[in-house]
Amino acid sequence: MADPSISWHVCDDCLEPLAKRLASQAASFPPGRIDVAPLLHQFKFSRATTVLQCAVGVPLAKELEARVVALQHESRLLDEVAYKCYLDEHGPLPDDCTEEHRDAIRKHAAWKAANYRWTHLDEEHSQAVKTTAENYQKLQRQAAELAEYLLDVSNTVRA
Repeated sequence: MADPSISWHVCDDCLEPLAKRLASQAASFPPGRIDVAPLLHQFKFSRATTVLQCAVGVPLAKELEARVVALQHESRLLDEVAYKCYLDEHGPLPDDCTEEHRDAIRKHAAWKAANYRWTHLDEEHSQAVKTTAENYQKLQRQAAELAEYLLDVSNTVRA
């Protein structure tokens, strides 16, 4: 639970920094994996939607939440597809593989797939790998659009 003596503002402490971080991830070169969940926790996004519901209105808060959750969901789906592509290429993981090692491989596969758009994909790469790389490009654009929307909402609420 947050310390009530520390001030927190929905625009300055959540929406604007979240927008800037998403825009930064979307514009990074080489591209990176967009990992939304830690950002939502870091900037207290659930608190922001509650504040927006009370201060501005439920429809705006629900629209904002739906857009952010959609990006998070798409990111998770792509990460799982990248992991499956990794398993298809390298075979199943050993039975004694720890959960931490599985998570590390899952993250590595997602980073690799997200970076494929900057490398040459040739005929030795499967169609699944090519499609996953294309979908990561779409995710980058979706993150940039969401960042713009978050800044618009922040500026509107602040005004």
